[in-house]
Amino acid sequence: MSDPETIDRFFTRYGWRVERLSDEVWRTAFRGDVAVYPLFVKLTPEFVYLTIVPFVVAPRAEARERVYWALLRFNREMALAKFALDEDGDVLLTVELSTTGLDYPLFEEALTFLTHYADLAYREVLNLAQDPTSRSRFDDGGDEGSLQA
Repeated sequence: MSDPETIDRFFTRYGWRVERLSDEVWRTAFRGDVAVYPLFVKLTPEFVYLTIVPFVVAPRAEARERVYWALLRFNREMALAKFALDEDGDVLLTVELSTTGLDYPLFEEALTFLTHYADLAYREVLNLAQDPTSRSRFDDGGDEGSLQA
């Protein structure tokens, strides 16, 4: 079982400043290679959720099907992380960690994967969401480039 102080210590050790909004929620941001990403952390009795939200704002109506298809394909190839939609239709990128046995190496690995996948997918998902003519690495059934860290 993890507690708020453990999450604070993990972030201090990782070298990121965070703002604790409550005993269950933290907010921070990080600069990747292609964007600055807002990160929220939520602690529940069973899980710690590390979530970039919004990753990309809700896709245009005419682009949704292609965006959702690409997100499902990304999910198939990513380890630990997954894309989802929030109640506003915004795309989020999240990692869920069990609080049982949670230690710093796993927390560090989760942040490493999250930052890696954010940079790999951001431009593509953003372009797909804004431009219905944009191409995806998954068009024509191909896997143009691996997502593995």
